[in-house]
Amino acid sequence: MIQMQWTIRLILAGLALLGLLVMMGCGMCSRKPSAEKAADEAEEARKAAEPGLQQMGDALSQMKEVMEGKREAVEPVDHQALKALLPETAADLARESTEGEKSGAMGVKVSMARAHYANEESSLDIEITDMGTASGLTAMASAAWTLVDVDKESADGYERTTTYRGHRAFEEYDNNAQRGKMRVLVAKRFIVNVQGSNLPMDRIKSALNEVNLGQLAALAKETAEPAQ
Repeated sequence: MIQMQWTIRLILAGLALLGLLVMMGCGMCSRKPSAEKAADEAEEARKAAEPGLQQMGDALSQMKEVMEGKREAVEPVDHQALKALLPETAADLARESTEGEKSGAMGVKVSMARAHYANEESSLDIEITDMGTASGLTAMASAAWTLVDVDKESADGYERTTTYRGHRAFEEYDNNAQRGKMRVLVAKRFIVNVQGSNLPMDRIKSALNEVNLGQLAALAKETAEPAQ
C-alpha cells in the first residue's frame, strides 16, 4: 500500500504543479527552440513533437477550465471497479495481494488499483490507473510515450511504442535481468501497466491479455464528461 500511495502522490503532485503553471499563464507549450538548437536534428525532433505539444496545450486548457469552474470535472471510477478487473492469475502466477486508492488535489482526482502475483522464481504486478479529468495530462504526468514514437534496441534489450488491440502501447524489456514492462493507454484515460521480473516478454504480454480492456473502455463511456 505504501508503494501505491507514493505513486499516486507523485502523479497528483505533477498534476498540481501543472495546474499552478496553467493559472500563472505559463506558455511552456508554445516556446520555440533556442537558436542553439536550430540544427537539422533538433528541427526534425520539434516537428515530430508538434502533435504531442498540441495535445498538451489542449489538455492544459481543459484543466484550467475545470479549475475555474467552467468545465465539469470527470470523476474517476471507484478503485473497487478497477480492482474487479484484476485477474486472479496472470502469467501462470497466483495473485497474492490487491490494493486500491482514490486521491485528489486541486479538484483533480486519480483512481488506482494494483495486484501482485508471484511464485518462488518470478513476480508480476498489474496496475490500472484512471486519470479522470486529467486524462489528457497522463503523458505529461507519467506517460510521455503516449505522445512520441520510440524504437530502440540493443543486445541488452529494447523499448518501443506499439499498438496493442487497437490501443496506444509501450513495451520495454531487459534481456539480462529478464525484466519487462507493457503499458497500454485505453480510451485516452486509463493506463494499464504490467511489470514482470524473471519472466520472458511473452508471459508478461499474456498477463496483459487477462485484463479486460473492453470493459475499461465501457467504463470510460459510462463516466464520460457531460456535454458542455
